[in-house]
Amino acid sequence: MYSFKSDLRHLWRVCVIACSLCLLLASGCRKDSQKQQSGQGMPAGNVSSGMARTKQGGIISRPFRDLRDLPGTVFNVTYTPNTVQIVENQWRKSLLSLSRDGQVFVFDLADDKARQLVPGKVMFLENLAVMNVLSSSEMEGHRVIVAERAGLGDLIQHGTISWKAPIQFGSMSAALPDSGEDRWSNLREWGIVHADSGSGEEKGWHYNFSSTPEAKQLNVRFKVSKEFNSLEAVLEGKGHISEFMSAASMTIENGGASDFSFSNSNFSGEFNIDWSAIRGEGDAAGLEDASFKLPAALITPLPIAGIPFVLKVEENFIVKPGFGAKKEVAKGSFTVNFSGAQGISVTNGAPSSAGTAEADGRMKNSTTMSLAPHAILIGVSIPKLSLNLGTESGFEVLEKDIPSGFADRVAASLAKNTLAQKAKDYFKNEASAYVQVVTVFTMASAGSLSLVPCKLERITVTGQAGADLKILGKQAGDKKMDLFHKEVVMRQPDIKACGEK
Repeated sequence: MYSFKSDLRHLWRVCVIACSLCLLLASGCRKDSQKQQSGQGMPAGNVSSGMARTKQGGIISRPFRDLRDLPGTVFNVTYTPNTVQIVENQWRKSLLSLSRDGQVFVFDLADDKARQLVPGKVMFLENLAVMNVLSSSEMEGHRVIVAERAGLGDLIQHGTISWKAPIQFGSMSAALPDSGEDRWSNLREWGIVHADSGSGEEKGWHYNFSSTPEAKQLNVRFKVSKEFNSLEAVLEGKGHISEFMSAASMTIENGGASDFSFSNSNFSGEFNIDWSAIRGEGDAAGLEDASFKLPAALITPLPIAGIPFVLKVEENFIVKPGFGAKKEVAKGSFTVNFSGAQGISVTNGAPSSAGTAEADGRMKNSTTMSLAPHAILIGVSIPKLSLNLGTESGFEVLEKDIPSGFADRVAASLAKNTLAQKAKDYFKNEASAYVQVVTVFTMASAGSLSLVPCKLERITVTGQAGADLKILGKQAGDKKMDLFHKEVVMRQPDIKACGEK
C-alpha cells in the first residue's frame, strides 16, 4: 500500500544533512587626545567618523571617533603586562605591509616598539588590531610579525567597559571626498562612498549584492545562484533593517569576563526571499558546498581608547534541493519580520536573554512541476548582528593604502610552516558576541503521479544569541541560547496521511 509518510521519510533524508549544516548559520555559516585611565596613558587615536564602500558592495560605517565621547560610556581598564601598545600615529609611519589574510605584519626595522613584538606578547595597534604574536623575525631589512587574533582577556588584565551607541543609517548619506591628502585620509574623512552593487563568486556561488543606507533604515538586496551538474538553485532577497541602539558592557578580571552583555534595542526589519530550484536532464546528486556567506552589509567600528570593537550586519545561507526525477522545477517565497530587543547576558558563566524580541514567518504557496517526489531545504541567517574584537574595518580601509605584496610573499613562504598554519586557523575564530534571526524553510512533495499528491511546507523562525570564549575568556567557554522560536506549517491536502504538522 502506498504511504506518503514512507516517501516523506525518504525525502527528508535529503534534508537531514542540510539540517546539520544549518548549525553553521549559528556560528557564521557562524571590530585624540591623551586620556589617563587607571594610571595608564591611553591615546585614543585620531580616527574620524565616515563611511566607505567595500569592494564587495557592503558598507563600512565610521560614525564614532571614540565611544568615550558618548554620554554614559564607562572605560576604566588596566592592560596585561604582555601588551605592547603602539599608538596610531606611530604605526601609520612604521607599518609598511600587511598581508591580505591579516596574519603577517611588516614594520620598519628601526621601530622601537616593533622590536618588542616577540612571541607571547600582545600586539595592540590602536584602532586597527589586537593580535597575539606567534613569531618575530628580520627579513629583507624589515621586521616581520606573524600573529593570530587575541581575545579580551589577552589584552585587558582587569577593568570595566560599557556603552550605548545609536546606529543611525540616516546620518550616513554624505559623500566621502577624495582629498588625496595622504594614504591615511580614508581613516579621517567623514561620509560614505556609494558604489554600484557588488558581485562575485565564492565556493561556486555567484552573487550580486548591495546595501544602501537611507533615513531610518538600511536596505539590502541580493541574488545568489549556483549550478552543479544539472541542478540549479537561485535565491533572491530584499529587505531592510531599521535604526537601533546597540549596547555592550563587560567586566574583565583575571583573563576573562565575569560579566558580559550585548544587546540591540528597537531592532526591527523585514526580508522577503524568493527561491527556485531546477533539475535538468543530467544526474544531480545534490549541490556541493550548500552553505554560503555574503559580504557584510554593514561594518561599523566602535573604537574605544583605540580598542577596535566592530559591529557587523551579516547574512548566511544554506540551500539543499533534492529531486527524484529529471526535468523538474520548484519555486516559492517566504517572508520573515522581526522586532524588539535582542541580546545575551553572561554572568559568572551563566547565559540569559537580554531583552524581549519576537519574529514571524509567512509562506506563499510554492509551485512545482514534478512527477516524482522532491524536497528542498533553505536556511537563512538574516540578519546576524555581531560585536567583534576584530580588524575587518581597518583592513578593509587599509587594503588600498598599505601594500600587501611583501607581506603576502612572506605569508606564502610560510604557508607550510606549522606556526603560520596555527595563525591561519585562529584567524577564523574572532572574538565575538552575536544575535541573529535564523529562518528555515522546508518543503516536501510526493509528486503529481502519487496516489495522494501530498505537499508539506514548514517555516521556523528562531532568535539566537551567543558569545565565544575569546571575548568571554577561555575559562568561560562558548555560550549560546535561543531567544524565541516560532513555527508555521502548511499541509495539502490537510490530512494526517500527508504528515504531522
